[in-house]
Amino acid sequence: ILRSRVLRAMNRNEQALLDAEVALSIAEKAGDENRMILAEALLAAGELAVCLPGRDRDAVSYLQQFLQVSRRPLGVDVTWSRVYEMLGDVYSEQGQFEQAISAYRNALQYNPYHPWETSLLFRIARAYYCLNSYEDTIRAVQEYISAAEQDNEASQDYRVYDVLGNAQFALGRYADALESYKTALRLAPANASDLDKIRRYQRFAQELLQA
Repeated sequence: ILRSRVLRAMNRNEQALLDAEVALSIAEKAGDENRMILAEALLAAGELAVCLPGRDRDAVSYLQQFLQVSRRPLGVDVTWSRVYEMLGDVYSEQGQFEQAISAYRNALQYNPYHPWETSLLFRIARAYYCLNSYEDTIRAVQEYISAAEQDNEASQDYRVYDVLGNAQFALGRYADALESYKTALRLAPANASDLDKIRRYQRFAQELLQA
């Protein structure tokens, strides 16, 4: 495990994963007395597999095994929160959005003080949108805005309002969608790649509102 960590620090992730898998094989043969070492090896392998292309299934397997092997925490646990966040990202990339939402919710449950709470809530909203669950998308965005306000942070991510506008547009709430698109365009950087798309749907919303 130590050598794997050194290799990871050197950005030699493929070799680091191989070393973590060797450590995992040894720990599995050792039995229950090395349960903590097994959990550590599973976590290391899972974190590395997440970073490597084409290893999504391995990442999910290692991280799920970590959760099974580790003792379930009774309260806040940043490690379990991080594991669920990684699982959420992998599930999302695989198009398994229901599993992604559940994982992100667990990440917030195990770390209510998560420094990237708003980022997780945005990922939840985006996953709901991909499931065509537009009301849930809107509620998740409202959670995002509420969390930002509680932390005295200004909600500056234009993508949140783009997703909100898309959900409102899909529900036929064109006046609300129009305002969301306006906010998205106001917050978006000049070099954002999806500005034309947002402007186009803003025009659609305006035309449908006037029809």
